[in-house]
This record gives sequence, structure tokens and C-alpha cells, in this order.
Amino acid sequence: MKFNHLVIILTLFLFSCSNSDSFSSPESSWIEGASYNSQTKVLIIETDKQDYTFKDVPTDVWEGFKNASSKGSYYLKN
Repeated sequence: MKFNHLVIILTLFLFSCSNSDSFSSPESSWIEGASYNSQTKVLIIETDKQDYTFKDVPTDVWEGFKNASSKGSYYLKN
């Protein structure tokens, strides 16, 4: 198994545990949704083309992103 596949599997496992939050964003033309685990500080952003994984994301950044009226604009600014 390739290393990237292992990272994805472990990340998905962590998100299946508690301490996670997520949303879908049907109003966005680019970002389809996102998930965040407050224990591991891992953020996964799902786009129309691929998923992006970010480590060490502060909770206040997640909250700002989740509550932003434009997810794409918030992502580009932060």
C-alpha cells in the first residue's frame, strides 16, 4: 500500500471518531464540503476536483471557514 493511501485511511478513521465537525456547501461553485477534527486539528476540504488535507489547523480558523458566507474567499484569504 502506498504511503498516501495509508494517510487517507488513517485520516478517515480519525474523522469517524468523536471530536469531528463537518458541513456540505451546495451553494459554493468550488468547495463541496469540509470536515474538521478538533482533537487532531486536521481539516479536509472537499472540492469539485479533489480533496485537500491540512494539518495543525487552529479551531478558530475552522470556525471562521465554516461560518464564512463565501467558503472560497475565506480559503483564499487564509
